[in-house]
Amino acid sequence: MQALRTLRLSGRRVVITDEHRPYIEKFHSAICNSSGKHLPEDWIEGSEGEIPLEEQRQQVVRFASMLNIQSELTRRTDISFAAPTKCAKPVVELLGFDVPPESVWNAVYGLFFTRMKAAGPRRNAVISPVLAYANGSGPPTPADGERELAERIVTMQDIDLAVMTAVANPSAYTSLTSPVRLSRAAVKMRKGRCSDNSIERGEELRRAYQRYWRSRLSGDPTAFAEREKLRMLLLRISDRCDTPSMRSKEGWGADFWVAIQDALDAIPQERLPRGMDADLLLGGISDLTNECKIWFSDVFDVATEIDRVRRENRGSAA
Repeated sequence: MQALRTLRLSGRRVVITDEHRPYIEKFHSAICNSSGKHLPEDWIEGSEGEIPLEEQRQQVVRFASMLNIQSELTRRTDISFAAPTKCAKPVVELLGFDVPPESVWNAVYGLFFTRMKAAGPRRNAVISPVLAYANGSGPPTPADGERELAERIVTMQDIDLAVMTAVANPSAYTSLTSPVRLSRAAVKMRKGRCSDNSIERGEELRRAYQRYWRSRLSGDPTAFAEREKLRMLLLRISDRCDTPSMRSKEGWGADFWVAIQDALDAIPQERLPRGMDADLLLGGISDLTNECKIWFSDVFDVATEIDRVRRENRGSAA
């Protein structure tokens, strides 16, 4: 494909050479065997206007010259799980909104899905339109493409409106199912047999803790030193609460969670950064847990456990 693409980009005629013919013939055969009823009408044997086999292969050559396979992209079956984190989360953080990335992703995805579904199927959509070009002719102009795809076009204004709508009412765009949370902190707390209520509270407080420090770090030169001092204090408290007697129990994470809260409640206010309270301190514990600095069970492979939970989520969604 690289050689054919080079020919096309150099403006030379894209034809089947002796070197490429065996591969083109195999490619053509694979298309015919796998596409079934989705083949162009003039490719179907015995149909009106059937074109010769050699011309079909010439179309395959032109198609291959424009084909670009991006194998490193996220697989289709994983998009619904990866996209909120990989696509929506950077946008939400860049814009400074405090909403679940999943809500923004669902709103934008719903816009595209509805627009494409309403426009109906495209004729010969399985095979690229470049197959229909006469050999040597150029691609359609932008105006030609816009006329064909007018009902499917999603503008940046459409996307912006979808994002702002999700930001204004994020709960309306959360998933209807209740998949298990996949953050490192949530997975570790669940492994330690903490309740769903404790996990949800920890996730909310972790986000509040992160917002607090984002605000402080943006304009306070002393904030970084205060944050690092507080992190050392929280690690010291978690270490003191993690006793051998507690670890002797099975599923000791829930007791550890309670013990940490009691220890945080006992910290004098004057030892805390301004505006900090026990709830935000607990959010700091959750944040350190998410960094794998604190554990609610014996150490385990967090990445493997997240993969297992993701598969369970996918099964429950199906």
